[in-house]
Amino acid sequence: MKKITKGIQAPELTKWLEDNAGLPQNLAYGAAKFPIAEVLKGLLVEQGYVCAYTLLRIGEASAHIEHLKPQTLCRSDDTSRAAAKLPLRKEDIAWSNMVACAPEPNIKVKPPYGATKKDDWWDAEFFLSPLDVTCEERFAYTNDGKIASSSAADVAAKETIERIGLGKEKLCELRKEAFLQAGIHKRSDKPITSVVKVEQLIAKWSKKNQATSECVEFCVPLVQVAKEYAKFLRTRGHRE
Repeated sequence: MKKITKGIQAPELTKWLEDNAGLPQNLAYGAAKFPIAEVLKGLLVEQGYVCAYTLLRIGEASAHIEHLKPQTLCRSDDTSRAAAKLPLRKEDIAWSNMVACAPEPNIKVKPPYGATKKDDWWDAEFFLSPLDVTCEERFAYTNDGKIASSSAADVAAKETIERIGLGKEKLCELRKEAFLQAGIHKRSDKPITSVVKVEQLIAKWSKKNQATSECVEFCVPLVQVAKEYAKFLRTRGHRE
């Protein structure tokens, strides 16, 4: 999981909110021509075109808008607040509650991980959100593609891995393949032998591409594993 910093919402969402400000019945996700396509585009740019949960590469045709706090719960909470005569939160249309995730909408064969695995699960205490500033450091990856909580005492990280299926075999295999292809695994076809080269890759993977606004697929696990690989190279006397 990669830390997502929420920025300014898509201008089309701002306009939609303004246009429907006097029509409270329209202020719901999917209602009154809600700008789904434009919001998704904005979220993709914000995230660097990687899935908020799995870090798989995604685009406009391979992603959907995911609500961190499920829509059903957002609306039921507002129903309760209305009954108590409290201001509504409208979290189902809040930029702060939306991210982009794989897969595309209405996919026939749903993957056993990510947003489809999470479904309507929500736990304010035990869901480690990609908006949490600590989320990257609280997951630990190994060069076989597996994931675990960085701390044995981190219940939220463990629960999130289980609920989102981040440890599913297929996802682990994809991460391992990324390590092999990058050359940061001793079993790679062409393993990198230069610590300097690994450090250059770490710097590249740690930020978005300026030209495309894209992050590298599996950027966070790649960086973690590359740092361990650099340590391995140093123990073997490699430098340049």
